[in-house]
Amino acid sequence: MGFTTTNLTLTGATISPMTNTLQDNMLYTNFRLEVVGSLAMKKFENGTSDEFIDQSGIDTTNSINQNYVSVGNYYDNQGPGAALYWATNNHDDTKYCNLGSATDLNVNGFTKLSVFGWFDVPANWSGRPYMVMVSKDESWKFWINPTFGEIVVTLGSGAAGWGGYYRSSIPSANTWHHFGFVYDGSTNRCDVYLDNVKQVKGGGAFVEVGIFPTSLTDTNALSTRIGGNYSGDPNMVNPNKADEFAMWNRALSDGDVTTLYGAGGGVRGNIANSPWNSGLMGGWHFDENAGTSAADFSGNAITGTLQTGVTWTTGKVSGAGLDMTLLSNATTAISAPTSSRIVIVEEDIDTITLNTDLKAYVSNDNGANYVQATLSDVGDVENNKKILAGTSNLVTVGTNVKWKVQTFNNKALRIHAAGQLWQ
Repeated sequence: MGFTTTNLTLTGATISPMTNTLQDNMLYTNFRLEVVGSLAMKKFENGTSDEFIDQSGIDTTNSINQNYVSVGNYYDNQGPGAALYWATNNHDDTKYCNLGSATDLNVNGFTKLSVFGWFDVPANWSGRPYMVMVSKDESWKFWINPTFGEIVVTLGSGAAGWGGYYRSSIPSANTWHHFGFVYDGSTNRCDVYLDNVKQVKGGGAFVEVGIFPTSLTDTNALSTRIGGNYSGDPNMVNPNKADEFAMWNRALSDGDVTTLYGAGGGVRGNIANSPWNSGLMGGWHFDENAGTSAADFSGNAITGTLQTGVTWTTGKVSGAGLDMTLLSNATTAISAPTSSRIVIVEEDIDTITLNTDLKAYVSNDNGANYVQATLSDVGDVENNKKILAGTSNLVTVGTNVKWKVQTFNNKALRIHAAGQLWQ
């Protein structure tokens, strides 16, 4: 499935823009073919292409801080993340994480609200009828009723309140699951999602109650909290764990939810990327792993405060970026090249400055001497991915060609593919 470039002339670092464009497009086409055919790193006459279907093209021994993700076929540089953990007495309603003050996440008058996070459901409910994931007293509540196999959203209380009961099999215990709901008063909808699947409304022991609100009411002086229960009901249970939680003042789309789910691995939120770049009220990575405070990455400075009994554990979603060195294995060229071009398919997790936070190098002497290739953004592809490319003259004589990608300043990213051409 490889291709040759014998009809193209690569004449050094001052290659014509048209030739660069042709070669970059050819490499990207080959990346796509490798995905469709589940092909490993491919060698051709004057180059290589690697979509990371496996790790055969990477020098895994000498690379540093690279994390290969087989579901998605990419390398990232994220370290381990942390999460909230209800360590003991999981039925205590005084154990929760407070998210700022009552005014910080007040939803009074909202016609749209989206709430999503990762939760680990406990195995031992000890006969208690429900688990509260997140709530703001009686303004709104998101909870599970295991007795009747339902995930429940309640908006308001009493005659003015509305409850949506969504039929679901109770998620498997001691396992991370992605929960969320999207409320849109303008279309009279409130959709609940479990692991990227929209749940069926009604059909259980309960039905919708009250009047569906076209806007939300929030006049109480109580804050939003994860876990716990404002009513003081001892019959509730807390989640085992909670991670990567966020709220929006808009209705997320199905595509947004798929992005958050991240093929089951989750995604670390970044306000530079969709869906966090619009309408984000607050977001918490819960990666502190120490102390009693959890920082808000939305920029709104709504700090989470862990109450006694809530501690830290290993998270579901990966943490902050580590400085990574990703090295290819050497490929033998037919003759000693004098110039080389590297093409990368990259996805920002944090906001990346090219040639500062991310640098690329080429070598023709098995990595004894690398020369930096100045990267530029030459095109955008699906799902926030970019094609980056750069060309450099080589300074030594040799036929063992390699590339190197390095990250700096603890900026997180994903590398989905890398190709190298030489002349």
